[in-house]
Amino acid sequence: MSIMRQRGAAIAAIIVAAAVAVSVMAVVIVRHNSQQDPVGEAESTQQTLEQPAVTEETRSASEEDTTPVETNVSYLITGPEINDAFFKCTAEKNPDAQGDPIFRVTSLDRSDTAPDNSDDAIDISESGLPTYVWYEDHHIYWYSEAPVVFLNADSSRMFFRLYSCENIDVTGMDTRHVTNMSDMFGATAVHTLDLSGFDTSNVTDMTYLFISDPLESLDLSGFDMSGMPGTDPDDLESSPVYGMFGQDMGSAVTWWPDVTDAEKKAALKDLLSWDADTAATTEDSAADPSSAP
Repeated sequence: MSIMRQRGAAIAAIIVAAAVAVSVMAVVIVRHNSQQDPVGEAESTQQTLEQPAVTEETRSASEEDTTPVETNVSYLITGPEINDAFFKCTAEKNPDAQGDPIFRVTSLDRSDTAPDNSDDAIDISESGLPTYVWYEDHHIYWYSEAPVVFLNADSSRMFFRLYSCENIDVTGMDTRHVTNMSDMFGATAVHTLDLSGFDTSNVTDMTYLFISDPLESLDLSGFDMSGMPGTDPDDLESSPVYGMFGQDMGSAVTWWPDVTDAEKKAALKDLLSWDADTAATTEDSAADPSSAP
């Protein structure tokens, strides 16, 4: 009987010891959790508080940063700067020319090959792939590896005063960023211009765009002039298309002989509300002056 009691007491002692051990472990765990590094915890909390809120503005900026940039294109310098380059490369090749050397230029053409001597060429690009111009045997050539060449927002006077130039090759020129075309083709000897591929949706100034007495054929079928600011068809003299086809509104359509001033102004009004039907009508009229508006 005493043996049974001794065994029972031993078992009870073991159970009590186990319970005490579990209690001690629980206390240790609690103390460990409560003694974590308060500095690290504070820093973590501060970092969380300092995270900027994601707004539409920051989201847009982030999206813009990841937008791929076109690299297979060329962006040109301004029109006046390009015009200076034409004069410079011509003068360098004609140091003994009597009068203005630019009179020697009879054509401006896009070349399929790069210039033989890069020292003779002038880079007219602002960024992207280079675009070169150079003079050779009465021609100004331009060349770029880029299939698309973006004209500058200011393309005014770009081909201005190419007095003897009868041909201007604009193949591959993209005008979507252009806002100023004033005097762009002024004072040339060009007979034919195909500008049907020109994007004029952002252009706000076309004053004196064409001043070329020999001009006989002009394709403006792609022109969009509906967004021209402050353009009142009944007050063209004070509009951003003043002198577009000549030095005054009386010569608004110089390539139509024997057309009255009123008819020339009517033709320009048609351009200001350009659409496919107007384009076709104006092209037909250009071919046949008797059918002018």
